[in-house]
Amino acid sequence: MKKFIIFLSIVGVIGLIGFGGFYFGQNALERMASSEEQQGSDTGDDLNNHSGESGVQTEELVLTASIDEDLHDLFPKDLSERAMQEAIHYMSHGLVEAEQKWGKIQLTEERIEWLLDIATVRADEFTHGNSYEQILLRWHEGDFSQAVDDHNFVWELWGGTIGKATRLLTPAEVDTYNDKHF
Repeated sequence: MKKFIIFLSIVGVIGLIGFGGFYFGQNALERMASSEEQQGSDTGDDLNNHSGESGVQTEELVLTASIDEDLHDLFPKDLSERAMQEAIHYMSHGLVEAEQKWGKIQLTEERIEWLLDIATVRADEFTHGNSYEQILLRWHEGDFSQAVDDHNFVWELWGGTIGKATRLLTPAEVDTYNDKHF
């Protein structure tokens, strides 16, 4: 009985550590956006609440382009692989239809070029660096025809269950999406 209690205690501690690591390791972009909001920085729509898969209220990231934005602050040269995935994933939301979309980053030429530079320089450091580079290179050249696959690539890396992209948005739908969110 004593061994069973010790075993349960160990499993409980490991579970708490895992949950804590996940909770406190939330994406850097959301923390940065929250920090800017608290400092009174105007990034457009800022953050909106939404219910995730678990039904728990979380903050939805919405980044809009601003004149003379500092891309180094938004996407530092040493950004994590997760942050690179988030940038690609959230920018693709403006290009694809999906049952649910969490997080939005306005897709701009400057952001694509900046992220492409990071992906090119750091391709060997990232587990999927070549894929990020290929996606961003296509986007940089104005080719968004594979945005469904680009979205779903990251979605699958994250173990997605809800929100798989099903088709490209029409040009009119892209305009409507951008007008609504940015």
